[in-house]
Amino acid sequence: MRLCIDIGNSRIKWGLFSAGKLIKTGAGLHDEAKNRMQNFLADEKSLVKYVGICNVGMLSEPLWLRELLPDAVFFNPDYSTPTALKNRYATPETLGMDRFLVALGAWSRVQKGPILILDAGTALNWEFVNQNGEYLGGGIAPGMEMRFRALHELTRKLPFIKPALPIQLPALNGNSTENAILSGVINGFISEINGLIQLYQADSEGNLITFLTGGDTAFLVNHVKNINFADPDLLLWGIHTIIQSNFPDA
Repeated sequence: MRLCIDIGNSRIKWGLFSAGKLIKTGAGLHDEAKNRMQNFLADEKSLVKYVGICNVGMLSEPLWLRELLPDAVFFNPDYSTPTALKNRYATPETLGMDRFLVALGAWSRVQKGPILILDAGTALNWEFVNQNGEYLGGGIAPGMEMRFRALHELTRKLPFIKPALPIQLPALNGNSTENAILSGVINGFISEINGLIQLYQADSEGNLITFLTGGDTAFLVNHVKNINFADPDLLLWGIHTIIQSNFPDA
């Protein structure tokens, strides 16, 4: 079995793979992840052979991970790790592995391009893979919650608005300051993503394959147009793919 771990800015997410299938997932904030993962692995701990980690949210890997799985092989891929996806980023040493791994995860699922991956989490990242299996980069923009925080923290009077869950699509015309912020952030966010897809579709002559992933997937999938695949676990699939390609017995 392979345990794939995504250490993000606010939480840690993990998935357990067996025989090429993602059999279950778990997640927790940084300070609660240890106990949650212990419970998650209660029945499979001794079966985990490889642990792949993508860490973009902590200064160092938590010590408890290796204490929890002392017999597993730990693998922290970086920009020099061989993969089936060719990395054409101009400065690969500065590329966040989370960005490359979601692209690798998408490529592993369809084995053809061009592919646009929209990763809507703390930040909105988009990644592009061409028809030759080459990762060309993409873009980074503020995520939805970051936009709510910026309006409050960078102005003198605007309040911090946190949408009630599950998030609802607001009216275009906000009839109060709170509703105007909701409309501006949420409707603007959706319009931005739809616009990006249209730009890439125009360049791809209608052959574009579009993936949606990240923490806001469940909301956005109902409002963003022309999404072929919605998979909140795409980064975990990227980690799984890179383990398989570097450890043939995995």
